[in-house]
Amino acid sequence: MKTLLTVCTLSLFCALPILAQDVGTGQWVVGFTGSGGIPTGDFKTGSDFGFGGGGWVGCMVSPTVTLMGKFSYMHFSGKEYLIQFNGQALNVKSSFNIMPITGAARIFLNQGESHVYLAAEAGLYISTVNVDVSFSDGGSTISGSGSSTESKFGVSPTLGALFRLGEKLDLNAHTNYTAIFTEGSTLSWINFGVGLEFALK
Repeated sequence: MKTLLTVCTLSLFCALPILAQDVGTGQWVVGFTGSGGIPTGDFKTGSDFGFGGGGWVGCMVSPTVTLMGKFSYMHFSGKEYLIQFNGQALNVKSSFNIMPITGAARIFLNQGESHVYLAAEAGLYISTVNVDVSFSDGGSTISGSGSSTESKFGVSPTLGALFRLGEKLDLNAHTNYTAIFTEGSTLSWINFGVGLEFALK
C-alpha cells in the first residue's frame, strides 16, 4: 500500500509538465476548509473520529492545473482501554494531533460552473500522541501523562469539486485518503471536508 500510494502521487506530479502545456493564467487563490476524519487500518484501534481544518494558497499555472501550498490541523480523540502491567490494571487513553505541511497539484477534469478535480498532495506530517494513564491504589487514584512528537512523510490523494458561488468565490467539497508512513505501520484515515476558495484577482 505504501509503495502504491507513493507511486500514484509522484506519477501525478510528474505528469504536470504535460498537463500544463497551456500558458499559465497567473491566477492566485486562497481557501480554508473544515473537515472530519475516519481512522482506518491500525490507526482505528486506538483512535476515534477526528476533526480539524486548514488553509491553502495556490497559483493556476494553466487553466486546468493549480499548484498549492497547504497547512492543516487534525485532532483525533482516543479510545480508553485497560492493560495489565505488573499485575496492575492500568486505564489508558490516548489522543492524536496531526499537522500536515504539504505541497499539492490539483488538476481539473472539466470546465464550467462546477469543476471536478483530482489532487496529489505530499509532504511533512507532524504527529503528536498524548497518553494519559491512571490506576487505583488503596482507594486513591494515581495518574500520569506523557506525549511524543515525530515528523514523517505522507501522501494524500484527493477527489473533489468546486461549485461557483460568485464571480470570485467557490465552494470546495472534497474527500481524501491520507497515509503517514511510520516505522512498522501506516497512520491513515479517510477525510471529508467542505470549505471556501477565493480568487485574488
